[in-house]
Amino acid sequence: YPNPVNGSILSLSEVKTGSYRIINLLGQEVAKGSINNGTVSVNELATNVYLLEITSNGESVVKRFIKQ
Repeated sequence: YPNPVNGSILSLSEVKTGSYRIINLLGQEVAKGSINNGTVSVNELATNVYLLEITSNGESVVKRFIKQ
């Protein structure tokens, strides 16, 4: 997972389809949606540190990333 993220797209190398939630460090959900072709749009996010929760094939994983 790229850390930090520059630009508007977060590329996921291991996941092609599924759903995601982006959570700020205050625990607030700031975005959610479907993963399409292994990418997540982060264009609307302000510069900050976030948690990305990915759910695919019934399993969930949480990764930290920095939006610059």
